[in-house]
This record gives sequence, structure tokens and C-alpha cells, in this order.
Amino acid sequence: MKLRSFAAALVLALAPVPVSSPAPAAAPQGTVHRAEQFYFVLPDRFANGDPRNDRGGLAADRLVSGYDPADKGFYHGGDLRGIIDKLDYIQGLGTTAVWMAPVFKNRPVQGSGADVSAGYHGYWITDFTALDPHFGTKADLRELVGKAHQRGIKIYLDIITNHTADVIRYAENQYGYVDKATEPYRDAQGRPFEDRNYSDGSRAFPTVDAKSFPYTPVFPTPADATVKVPAWLNDPTMYHNRGDSTFSGENSEYGDFFGLDDLWTERPEVVQGMTKIYADWVTSMGVDGFRIDTTKHVNMDFWPRFTRGIEAVAPRDFFMFGEVYSADPQFTSTYVRQGELPATLDFPFQETARNYVAAGGSAQALADLYAADALYTARDTGAGRMPTFLGNHDMGRIGSFIAGGGTDPATHLSRDVLAHELMFLTRGQPVVYSGDEQGFTGPGGDKDARQDMFASKTPDYLDDDLLGTDRTHASDQYDTAHPVYRAIAELSALRAGHSALRDGVQVTRHADSGPGVFAFSRVDPRERVEYVAAVNNASTARTVTVDTWSSSFTEVYGEGTAAGGARLTLTVPPLSAVVYRAGAPIPVGGAPTVTLTGPSGPTAGRAEVVANVTGDPLATVTVSARVDDGQWKVLGTADRAPYRVFHDLNGLPAGAELEYQAVVRDSEGRTASVRSRATVATPPQGGSRDWLVVHYNRPAGGYDDWGLYTWGDIDPAWQTQWPAGQPFAGEDAYGRFAWVKLKPGAKNVGFLVVNSAGVKDVEADRFVDVTQHGEVWLKQGDPAVGLSHDKPPVEDGVAILHYRRQAGDYDGWGCTCGTARPARPTGARRCSRRPGTRSA
Repeated sequence: MKLRSFAAALVLALAPVPVSSPAPAAAPQGTVHRAEQFYFVLPDRFANGDPRNDRGGLAADRLVSGYDPADKGFYHGGDLRGIIDKLDYIQGLGTTAVWMAPVFKNRPVQGSGADVSAGYHGYWITDFTALDPHFGTKADLRELVGKAHQRGIKIYLDIITNHTADVIRYAENQYGYVDKATEPYRDAQGRPFEDRNYSDGSRAFPTVDAKSFPYTPVFPTPADATVKVPAWLNDPTMYHNRGDSTFSGENSEYGDFFGLDDLWTERPEVVQGMTKIYADWVTSMGVDGFRIDTTKHVNMDFWPRFTRGIEAVAPRDFFMFGEVYSADPQFTSTYVRQGELPATLDFPFQETARNYVAAGGSAQALADLYAADALYTARDTGAGRMPTFLGNHDMGRIGSFIAGGGTDPATHLSRDVLAHELMFLTRGQPVVYSGDEQGFTGPGGDKDARQDMFASKTPDYLDDDLLGTDRTHASDQYDTAHPVYRAIAELSALRAGHSALRDGVQVTRHADSGPGVFAFSRVDPRERVEYVAAVNNASTARTVTVDTWSSSFTEVYGEGTAAGGARLTLTVPPLSAVVYRAGAPIPVGGAPTVTLTGPSGPTAGRAEVVANVTGDPLATVTVSARVDDGQWKVLGTADRAPYRVFHDLNGLPAGAELEYQAVVRDSEGRTASVRSRATVATPPQGGSRDWLVVHYNRPAGGYDDWGLYTWGDIDPAWQTQWPAGQPFAGEDAYGRFAWVKLKPGAKNVGFLVVNSAGVKDVEADRFVDVTQHGEVWLKQGDPAVGLSHDKPPVEDGVAILHYRRQAGDYDGWGCTCGTARPARPTGARRCSRRPGTRSA
């Protein structure tokens, strides 16, 4: 049957039904993906192995070649030859995979005046088929891959499908975003159409031309019209052409990312073209995986098609992970379940770990983080495959967060080591950002977090402090005796020698409600030997007692104390970690049984299926689903209790019949299964609305640095990374106001007014029931949420009309008022506009 697109709800029948047709079996018990240990490098900043390519074969002028080692925004000379030369150093950390920032040919320089910068970072690509000559040649890349493989090290490329370099201009010389409601796309005959209706590739995309967009794309010079490779990238109709993104709502996917040309990824030609580009790199270079940049700024329909295209030509163990810049697992996990990516970068871990280590945050936040792991269970993947990290080249380094976290400077080195202990001992694939192992800090993100590993000539970097050493950035930073380097190497050896700590199931055992101990078990289901690990971010030793599956333990890491077995009492020193190993495998127990439960009432958009299991505590449960007695589809395999798997119902019509099957398999291969039926139903419409408008008044003005940070029942595309928020873009006589897009069936929204530094207007979290109120009014410094306003007073016979133009071009526009709508109003008057407002 053809599936209609609208929100759906689920009513699940809990009683088992007879097994009448074949369904997928359980995944083999003990199936484990071996976790990597990543080392992330910006080639330009790591090592200069060949000074001859410093200028990329271009003229000496820095505005032509982009080379200026004294400027943190220009090329500094690092290259692939430098990485080859330093493989001993990289391997000494225990690295099993090197992830490099993009190495494809970039536009050397972009911008002008104070905004001029170079493409040293690799994200301004013009030729997707060639290596940037500043970094070397394809022969250098092949040599790097070959020599790394000889050491058992994999090579990952950083790729971009969202955008190219900034080449296209608009004839209108305006760049404010214009949304599709204001100016829809039009086909070559001028008829409006919705591009998302074609983005799954099942229908032919309409024919378009240069007049199909809200802006007219043009090239500044004839050379710009042919600068991109492959040639199809020079067709301006392959781009969204809607103006600059503000990273919220629709424009998060359709807007130009900091002005870069945003590809129209809903078009099949773009899907096919980008897939071929990167498939060719897989087959020609033998690379082992991709990190995918700006994943959340590409439409969801793109990802399954792209992923399948790459997997069709790649080796079986080829691995991809996407950059979904959000700390909300509810959002990031959709790119695994719906987008079919094997994993996403674990931004939720990064934010939680940073707060725990750098700011003395609650251990319970770590337990809450891991409680959401089931959201990533899909097909043959799960949360354990996510690359975990502590900081990066965009947001800043873990050393920077610690140095600025307000804690005692004498503890900063210990906190840095603790951060790495937390990352290496918990589930996931740890990523070390080059320089972190040398105690790099820095005052912030972006250019301030991209220091040279070799002796720097950049004044801004020479001022940076380093943790754990008296050296400065004026000297090379490849010290294998640095305390953080040694700590990482020790943690790597620990993981290599104890597979449970690398690949095992993770179970939370204890979490303090404030600063203190987070304790957890790790078990490799193939070996069944339990490890209990604990971290403590408090400034004093802490003692906790935890339940385990084992009767005795011995210490394998750290300097704590432990007593007991099934009830294990641990004392963890301050700012430290400990690990204990059980003396015997966990017993399997009796034959397994399984029952299914589901949501207690209608569920919009997504169903949670929970399997209740007896027997082996290390059993796995594979959950499958089918719609209207169609083909079975494996939703995922849960590896620990509570056994939870999620089913996205988007696009399923009301009345569709769903059937679920859960198959449990224990360590001895014994299985049991159960089925349940469900029905999709239309969610209650009630007081549901699409938008919330939040007004904000600052008596003295100064709105530009303030935004509205929101959470709760908001559209996932409108979720932002703290402290960024929705801008107060609207203006009226009360002050400013912001729009917030709500998700279907929204009930409750929380919000804070915050500036770019994370300073809150008021400390209290505020909430509104959007089933009752679609508009609220706030005042600077006042925690009250106004449901009406008294400024300005509206006199009898006066109506205030608000008008929004996405591009912000209000000059010359007004409103005509009247009781009728003739071609030229008769007896109507031109409405006045209050000075400095967007209302009339």
C-alpha cells in the first residue's frame, strides 16, 4: 500500500499472537564490532614533512597561496608527508585509526579585509576529485594508507556533502534567508512545487532553471563558472540558492552554511553525484571510513541513499559516522535509525563529560546520558559504535574547558587525565584530538583550537598555556613523556588487554546525585568476565557500594580499594578512576523467556518496544517489525536490560497494522520468541499548534547578543547547541520576539533567555503549556512568564498587524487596509508603521 505522510500514533496489543510466518532470527550472541581508538588531525597543523608544498604551487603572495604561518587563519605547512613521518608517535598512543580533516582541493583564500582567511582546514572544496596541493599528492595518500595498514592503523577521510566553497553570488546582492513559504521553488514553467516530495528518489524531480529560486545565482568571474570538479557542480541549479543559514528551522538544511554554496541534496543528481565522488575515493585509495561533516544540515532522505551507495562498493568493515552537532540524543539518534548511518559523533557524551570533569558536574548526568543509549539501537549498530570525544577543532579543546571551568588550577592536569579515563573506560570509540595529549588549551574554539604541533610562528598560539609541561608552542610538541600522552597510552594498553573495556556491554551501577562517583560494569559477552569501573570528580575520596553479577574482584587499574563481591564496596580517590576484574565468568542461568510490552497509550511518531527477559543477564534481543503483513524489517538488537528498541512511525497511515517480533538468544544459543500486534492511529489534535512566539523586553535595548534557548516539544530541526538560541528577529513596540517551531502534538516547551557567553537573563528555567498559550511576554530580569502584555496600550478602533519578511528587506513595504480586496483599494488607507518596528 502507498504510505501517506502524516504524524502517527500507536496502540499496542500486549498479548502474544500465534507465529504464522517466518521472521528474522536473533542476531548471533556475542556479535561485537571491535572499537577503534581514533587520532584526529588537521594535516596543516600536525607536521610539515615537505616544505616544498607549503604554498601549494601558487605564488608567494599569502592572499594567493594562503600560506602564512604567523596567521592562525592561514596555511602553516603541515602535510601528509608529515603524518607519514610521525606514525611512530601516533602509534605510541595506541591509535588504531587516524581521522584526517578534509584533504581535497580547496579554494586557497576566501573573504576580504579583516574577514580574509585560507582553506587550511579543508572545508572549502572546489575539486572533490583531487588532493589539495598544500597537503601533497595522491601518491602521498596511497603511501600513508599503505604504511598505516602495515601497522594495523586505519585511515579515515573527513568528507562534505552539504556544501562546496563559496563561489556563487546572487544577482540581487542580498543574502538573507528566504523561506519556502514566502518563495516556493518553481519549475521551468513557473509552477510552484515542494522539493521534499521528490527527495526519496521515487519520483522524477521537476525540471528547473535559474528562475526557479528566490535569488538569481550568478558567478563573479568567468573562471568561477568552471572552477568546481566534477563539472556538474558548476551548474547553479544544483544548489538551494535561498540565502544564508541562521541554523534554525528550515534554513538549517536549506541555507548557505556561513555563506558556502549549499547543495540541493533533495535532487537525485546531487545524491548520485556525491555518492560517486566518495565511492571513487574508497575504491581508488583503500581508505577505511568516513567522518561526514555537517550531517544535520542535509535532509534526512539523502542519508539512506548515500550510505547504501558507499556500502555497495566498500569493504564490509568500512565505517562511517556523521557530525550531528547537538547534545540531544533524541535528535542525534534519528540519523542512525532513520538516516541509516552506522553512528554519529557523540556530542551528548562530550557535553556531559565536559561538565562532569571541567565544572564538577553531577555524576547522575552521566547515568542519564547512558540511559538514552537504546535510541541508537538500529539494524546491526548501537551506541557502542559512536565515536566519543572531549573537544574538537570547532568548539574548543578539553584543556580549554578545564582551564576556564572555574576549578583550582592545581587540579587541571588531574582533571585532563580524568576526562580521558572517562572516555576510554566507557562505551564508544574514543577520539583523541591531536595536541590534547600534549596538554594544549587555548582561549576558545575554531582558529583558537587549531594550534600547530610543530614549532609555531603564530603569536596567538605562543601565548597559550599548556598543561603538564613548562614548554611553549615555540617548540615542537611530540613529547612521548608528557603525562597526558603517557596516560592515554596506558589507557589504550588497558583496553587492548581487556576486551570488555573496549567492546563490552555497559551497565550503570551507581551515580551520585551531585559531584562524585559514577560506577559501571563492562562485560564482553564472549568472555563473560565482569569489570567494574568507577570515576570520581570530587575533590575528596568517595566510597560507594554497588551490585554486581560476580563474587570476587581484583584491581587492574587505579589506586582505590575494594571489598566484597555481589555487593562490592569501592573507595575511589579524588579526581581518579579505578577498574576491578571479576575472578570468574558470569553464570548463564536457565533457558530464556521473553515477553513484550509497549507504550501505555497512543504514541506520536515513535513507538518504544520493551522486551522483558529471564535467564542469561547477557542475552540479546532482536526486535523486528512489519506493516500490514508486509516484509519483516529488523529494528535492532538490544544487548542489555532494559531491552528497548524504538520504531519510527513517520509516514505510516492511520489504521496500518503493525506486528512486532522479539527473539531472545542467550550465550548457549538457546532462543525464545514472542509476537505482538499494534495499530497506528492519528494522534490527538487537541490544542496542538505549529508555533510559539516569545516576546522579550529590554528597557535599555541591546538585544543583538541575546537569544532564546528552548527545549521540550520543539521541532528537532530548531534545536540548538547551548548557548546558541533562536534570535529575537522580530520587532514590535513591546520589544523583540522570537519564533519557535513546535513538533506535532506539542504540549510543553521550556526556555531561557541567554547571551552568546552563556549568561542567563534570569536563572530560573521557564515553561509554557503550548496547548493553552501560543504567545508569551518576558521582561529583562523578571522570571515571570506573561500571558498578556500592557505595552503599548491599544486604543479602541486600532488593530496592530505584525509582518515578517525572511530576508529582512522591509524598506518600501507597507500594508493597505480596507474592508474589501479590489485590485486597487477604494476608500482604503495606507497603514502607518511605527518607527523602528515591524508592525503597523
